[in-house]
Amino acid sequence: MFYIAKKTDDESVAQWSARLRDFASKCGFGTELEVVMRDVFVVGMGSGRVQDRLLEEDTSSQTVTLVKLVEIATNKEATINASKQWTAGDASINFTRPKEGENHHKADKGRGRQPRQRQGQMRCLRAR
Repeated sequence: MFYIAKKTDDESVAQWSARLRDFASKCGFGTELEVVMRDVFVVGMGSGRVQDRLLEEDTSSQTVTLVKLVEIATNKEATINASKQWTAGDASINFTRPKEGENHHKADKGRGRQPRQRQGQMRCLRAR
């Protein structure tokens, strides 16, 4: 059951990780627990953007732990959910309209000063 476990569509990354830990606790993997759980976590994630992101990691590296993969997957899941909200139009943009006849884009006069006229060549100044 452990090796064929799959994340369900309505399950979050955190829920999937917890369910996988529960399965693994009954298997007695000993010292191989971390490696086996890491592999089943990625494979059981199912195809999609979260799994694609996890597969970008070099799992042969000692620094890529199950905890790190869960963190990466959680971040990717949050990004996907936020993106869905934006594209669904849930994100609102607030702005004010200028009153009729009011010039909304006023030229910056630099506190009443006239813009300097450039004459001759421009010089490039740098800090010394």
